[in-house]
Amino acid sequence: MNEVLFRHGELVRFVLGNYCLESVLDRANVREAEAAVVLADVVGGTVANADERTIIATLTIKTMEPSVTTCAELLNRDNEQHLRRADVDDIIVSGEDSGLLLASAIVARGVSQVVRELLSFDIGNSLYRTNVPSELVGRPFRELSDYFRNHHKTILIALVSEEASIEVGDILGNDDSLIDNFIRQKFAEAQKSNVGDEKQNVRTLVNPADDYIVQPEHSAIIIAAKPIEI
Repeated sequence: MNEVLFRHGELVRFVLGNYCLESVLDRANVREAEAAVVLADVVGGTVANADERTIIATLTIKTMEPSVTTCAELLNRDNEQHLRRADVDDIIVSGEDSGLLLASAIVARGVSQVVRELLSFDIGNSLYRTNVPSELVGRPFRELSDYFRNHHKTILIALVSEEASIEVGDILGNDDSLIDNFIRQKFAEAQKSNVGDEKQNVRTLVNPADDYIVQPEHSAIIIAAKPIEI
């Protein structure tokens, strides 16, 4: 972490306290944040306890400010359903891709190096999300791909869209688990019946067919040397 901060010259401030509590998150100015990353806290506890704290913290953030984009780290994939109920925007399971990269280093040499470059903002090309030009909405994917390549020297690899919000009752189980009851309580306190603000789950379509028609709700995932604005 210190190496990253030194390299980018960022000024980082921190708040000491239990990040599951609204009072602590308020001091961290969550209501004004654009994004929040919730990391698994394994200090002095078990995997189950760490994931539980991640779920509670994510739900508390979303209850306080639904527009904050959240990405959370899980240690156990089995807890994903609970984190989805907390309206998380993205989930990373710790160590889940390590085996794939290790295998690729043997059977598909070069893949791990490509992935490392794409996931780094310091060398070569990276993955970025950008808008679709309005004139290409309703046009085939091939035309959009040609546009990015010819006008921005980038490679279009996927389209993403976001689902409309859903009712809390649609995702909670019929049981009276502590987590479900906690989620109901939080949304009741926020006087909300729907999950999320206006958007919810992200859907991705990687490498669609050339004749796939680009929809108004689509954004583009590109490989580029730097972000582009459209």
